[in-house]
Amino acid sequence: RVEVIRGPASSVYGTSAFFGVINIVTRSASSMTSGAQLLAGSGRERGGSATLAGQAGDSGYWYLRATRIDSRGTDIVLGQAADRLPFGGRASGVDGSELTRVFARAIFGAWRLTAGDARRTQDAGFGLYGSDFGAPQSFVRDRQSFGDLRWDGSVGLVTDVSLRAYVARYRYGDAMPFAGEGATGATDGRWAGTELQLTHRLSAGHRLLGGIEAQRDSQLRQSQATDALGLVLDDRRSGSRLGVFVQDDIEWSAAWSTSAGLRYDRYRGGEQASPRGALIFRPDGRSALKLVAGSAFRAPNA
Repeated sequence: RVEVIRGPASSVYGTSAFFGVINIVTRSASSMTSGAQLLAGSGRERGGSATLAGQAGDSGYWYLRATRIDSRGTDIVLGQAADRLPFGGRASGVDGSELTRVFARAIFGAWRLTAGDARRTQDAGFGLYGSDFGAPQSFVRDRQSFGDLRWDGSVGLVTDVSLRAYVARYRYGDAMPFAGEGATGATDGRWAGTELQLTHRLSAGHRLLGGIEAQRDSQLRQSQATDALGLVLDDRRSGSRLGVFVQDDIEWSAAWSTSAGLRYDRYRGGEQASPRGALIFRPDGRSALKLVAGSAFRAPNA
């Protein structure tokens, strides 16, 4: 399922939560079964996926899913500009791509482990970023890897505890000519962090939420090079971010409720306080009207 919270949400979720947050809840490991699929689509797309699932003990479930999708893309011919564009105004294999994705999840009681790796190479001979149209050697390539370990439990009867640790890496690279001159670019980011969240129920309709989050960006690297000039950009840096937050949710009646929150973030180069308040009216069980005021921010990533 997909959960959506609209409005500025930096009061809980920190940087980049401008107009809302989206929580994608994937299938539980206990509901997965082993199997395989084949697919075909437009753009000469072909691929398949396979899932292996199992159970470990009375409360342990796991699954591993691998996917491979290849597409040759489409051809674009700009005949009216054939005399002005390289390669006679023809670009072959536009948006052709190769995608490999591996995803794994395991649940053992209160512990949940999630990991994944995705790699994509895409043809970019259609003049991306103003590069030469139709150049067959143009491409973009990226890869993202991550691991996430989470524990959910309780302290007493009215306090829930969630502890999470994560690590991730993202890499990007491209190569394309501009006016016949080759150029390349690359990005490499690595980060790790931890988060503690407490939910305390003061009464049946009163909930207090609080937590702390810390993240370390061990590497933020960007580079660019051209055939004529060699290396023109090689920026390397690191950083960290620490955030604390609290939110008070009160149900005044079956129809009316309020939510008030505040988060403070300290990051490389600055600090930010993000308040948020909401008045919520639910005339029935299917609809809600919300009046929300708050602020959001984006911490620098370069």
